[in-house]
Amino acid sequence: MKEYKCEDILHKKQFEMQFIIRFDFIEDFNFYSPFHWHNHIELIYVIDGKMDLFVEGKSYILSGGQLAIINSEEIHSTRLQGNVKYLLLQVPLSAFTGIDSSMPNYLFNTIFKDKEAEAVGKELLKMKKVLGKEEPGCRIKFISLMYNLFYMLISKYRTENKVSVNFDYNKNGIKRISPVISYLEKNYRRNIQLAEVASGINVCEEHLCRIFKQYTNMTINKYLMSLRIASVYGELRNTDKKISVILEENGVRDYKGFMRDFKKTFNQTPQQIRQSQQ
Repeated sequence: MKEYKCEDILHKKQFEMQFIIRFDFIEDFNFYSPFHWHNHIELIYVIDGKMDLFVEGKSYILSGGQLAIINSEEIHSTRLQGNVKYLLLQVPLSAFTGIDSSMPNYLFNTIFKDKEAEAVGKELLKMKKVLGKEEPGCRIKFISLMYNLFYMLISKYRTENKVSVNFDYNKNGIKRISPVISYLEKNYRRNIQLAEVASGINVCEEHLCRIFKQYTNMTINKYLMSLRIASVYGELRNTDKKISVILEENGVRDYKGFMRDFKKTFNQTPQQIRQSQQ
């Protein structure tokens, strides 16, 4: 009897798919995402409404039919102007490990032109349509559409490679202050002292303030304020707590400064937002 040998294909492996992507159709009202960064490439395609987008110190307004890409390790924030419908795709760089080693070095413009946005938007809508089905193989089809989308981006819309000295310098700086950002995100409800933050990365307070402003284009106090504003807004919409209690629990000490920045962010006071929810 003829024996058939099981072939060992491990040494022939070309693709290793162990990653998590996020793909959502989102409809929300006045949502605010404070400044942050990640190792994902993020696509935002607005279907209806308007959105404020802040990337690396620059501000943009996205409206229906427009698309933006946030490159990996770019500091960014979003704020919805009223009710907005949009598609969000976040793909980690690890999705291209073993496939295209140059992916971390590719750079895309933040805002796409109308025709380019329409072309990429169509691909995102195809992905949404496929993911909404419950047929066998739909997830495989979704992944194939995702990679086809990135092939389109790389072949048609890539602007340059991120190989400049300035990029490397900024990248190293972002990684250095990453523990600071994580610490602030976990502890913003407390009355944080600069000394305790600076000690976490073994620098003096002056140096901490300087490098944080250099790589985020904002002060530590401004970043803390953005975290508190986002948290307070969420609790105003989703809890029945008194406004004074919400502010206190979120570490708000500078009441006047908070109210000024909150109204600048949402064009409403906390009291007005609470009334609109009721």
